[in-house]
Amino acid sequence: MQSPGGIFVSPSGSVIECGATFRLMKTPFRRRDLPALWCGLGLMTALNSGSGTAAAAPEKTATRPAAAAASAAASPSGAKAAPDRPALQAQIVVPEGRLGRGSAIEVRFPEPMAEAALIGKEVAVESVLEIKPALPGRFRWQSMRSGTLEVGTLLPVGQNYRITLKPGMKDAQGRPVTAPAATAATADFAMRESTPRWFYPALETTLQPEITLYFNDAVSAAEVAKAGAFSDKEGRRIPVTAARPDVNALGRNPPAYGTWEQQQKKQSGEKEGENSSGDEDRAAAPPKAESIDPPKAELVESDTDGLPVSVVRVKPASPLPAGQDWAFILPKGIPNQSGEARTAAPVRIVYGTVTPLQLTKITAVPMLDEDSEIQFSFNKKLPEPDTGKVPPGIRISPAPENLTWTVSGQMVTAKGAFLHGTGYTAQVDPGLPAADGMTLERGREETLKFAAHEPQLSLPAFDHAQWLGGKGGFAFSSANLKKASVKIKKADAGSVIYLLNGYATYESDSDHPDAYGHTRLPWSVVPGKTVWEKEFPSKAELNHSERSGFTWDEAAGGKRQPGIYFISIEGQPRKEVDSTKVLGAQSVVQLSDIGLAWKYAGAEATIYAFSHTSGQPLPGATLRSYTQDNELSETVTTGADGMAKMAFGKARWLIAQAGEDLRGVQFNGDATELNRWAFELPVDDAESNTAPSREMMIFTERPVYQPGETFFFKAITRLHQSVTLSIPAEKKAKLFLFDPQNRTVLNRDIEFSDTGSFSEGLRLPEQGLGWYRLRIEFPPPPKPASAGTN
Repeated sequence: MQSPGGIFVSPSGSVIECGATFRLMKTPFRRRDLPALWCGLGLMTALNSGSGTAAAAPEKTATRPAAAAASAAASPSGAKAAPDRPALQAQIVVPEGRLGRGSAIEVRFPEPMAEAALIGKEVAVESVLEIKPALPGRFRWQSMRSGTLEVGTLLPVGQNYRITLKPGMKDAQGRPVTAPAATAATADFAMRESTPRWFYPALETTLQPEITLYFNDAVSAAEVAKAGAFSDKEGRRIPVTAARPDVNALGRNPPAYGTWEQQQKKQSGEKEGENSSGDEDRAAAPPKAESIDPPKAELVESDTDGLPVSVVRVKPASPLPAGQDWAFILPKGIPNQSGEARTAAPVRIVYGTVTPLQLTKITAVPMLDEDSEIQFSFNKKLPEPDTGKVPPGIRISPAPENLTWTVSGQMVTAKGAFLHGTGYTAQVDPGLPAADGMTLERGREETLKFAAHEPQLSLPAFDHAQWLGGKGGFAFSSANLKKASVKIKKADAGSVIYLLNGYATYESDSDHPDAYGHTRLPWSVVPGKTVWEKEFPSKAELNHSERSGFTWDEAAGGKRQPGIYFISIEGQPRKEVDSTKVLGAQSVVQLSDIGLAWKYAGAEATIYAFSHTSGQPLPGATLRSYTQDNELSETVTTGADGMAKMAFGKARWLIAQAGEDLRGVQFNGDATELNRWAFELPVDDAESNTAPSREMMIFTERPVYQPGETFFFKAITRLHQSVTLSIPAEKKAKLFLFDPQNRTVLNRDIEFSDTGSFSEGLRLPEQGLGWYRLRIEFPPPPKPASAGTN
């Protein structure tokens, strides 16, 4: 057996070196090490060459902080005593977070402690660790230098553990081993969650809100009532009452409840009576007799009255007065039912601000195509009376015909045949009750008049295509307009790109993203020829909408003609409307028989043109692509199969022409595409994949191995850019293998093949159980040189 070298100082101050290869009892001393020195597992003795007496006390001679006290055993040379060797330092690693079933406590030793035959075997915890209070489990050696204590049973709530190495432990060479004490704790006894999760005092129906508290163990409702209270911003405190609610009052899917043991079993999915130790390979317990003792009270979900033992429902003992920032407060230190654990953190559940009932506004709201309304808005929810009945304390005079009342939340609505221009007095008396019991302190009386509803004008679509052989109608709706004026322009093949590109800003103007509403296009700047105009006088009553329209045959003066049309409609408000602002709406309609379908492949697009009438390909159709700046990018002609290919790069518009027929579509990637997901095709729509990125997959032939076995693996790497995959030019990489403790087992250079693959077999270490991790790293790509740098 070998031991590491060290430095020892004699009483006279001369330094003596201890070599790294000394052997016990057969030590090959070197002459320069004399006088005699025992190393390794033997006794260390340094004799003063001048006096021949034993060495002085070790605290004066040991240069290492961990040097042990002198041994009482005599050295072979007859010395009275020799100093003990320094103790080796082990490490006790506890898991992050709280200790629980399934947790593992690892012990790491600097030198071998167990024989190879013990690797993977279990031993008694007491043979390695001293834990107070006792922690159930078994210690398993993972390697000759490490082992883990796996907790296989449920641990109590709020328990603290002190973990130390067993006193007197020695390594395989007999050297003492110590370790700093470690501490671990199970989950604190605590309030896990509460319901409701959010409160809205303005919508509550009581000033004594109930809060249901769910603890992670059984708790006394009396302890909660004694310590808890509601408190506001000014420090006023309202005591609470507390009780265990009935199980049926918890709702359909309540949070888990019961004792700590019950809740943990529910969380793990374990059924009653199942083995909680997790050691399935151990002998099963014998069946219990029929005269089984009843379960203890602290181990059941409910008490003798059938109430959940870990759930407490609290509410203020008296109604909450008006105040800011009311909250339920429960200080720390609340004991669980058994008194063995206490909450470590306080609980604060915000309820909110309680205000008196206030009337915020009364509004006369004109409606289209139905009776108008007077709306009373309050700051709090009101009690809902029987449908149709007048809420107490609210009046309107004169009462209109068909008057009905509704109460919804914080609003009372009076709906009836209110007349335009007539004055109505709305009155609300003080004392009106809110749903929570608060009352209105101040009443109000207002006289209201109904204005006309704002005028309306709407078209069926923005950029719209219609089949040339269809019904050929175009309709629009309006309200409170004196008349609507319709004008239509038709664009030719040379100007249609300007129309489409210009109209794209009507619905969404990228140059003015914060602009409200639509961007009107001046009639004079729209390209094309005016082909039709007509005025539509309104026939509807005030506050009623109407539908108007025309046919394309009418607009063409006979038979409809294919083409791309710009429609602009403007309307003047009725005299009853306060505003004199002219309303307008614009649309582009493509009356066409041309159908287009396309697909993108890299920088190229394949386009198919066909007839909607016959469904047949359109041979000889001209396809033109244009940029965002209206510049012609490319012109192609479809073949006999109606197909053509075009470059897809800076193009943003595609115009198809077959005789007098025109069809225009956006050609920027945002246009409607066939749903490829239905065909189970690989689709990558990521916009950020413009830069090349390396991707790699690593395969092993099986997932489980034994120590010392050889595992075979293969790695395949590709360079992914846009929708293409290629073999990277860089072939050199670093191969790493990490053990279960994340220590590096292997680190060496490798090189991929010309096909972008690498395969090899590696032998696993003879010791160390757990998950091993394989990693391949490529060097970072070189950074592009900047202009003006060396």
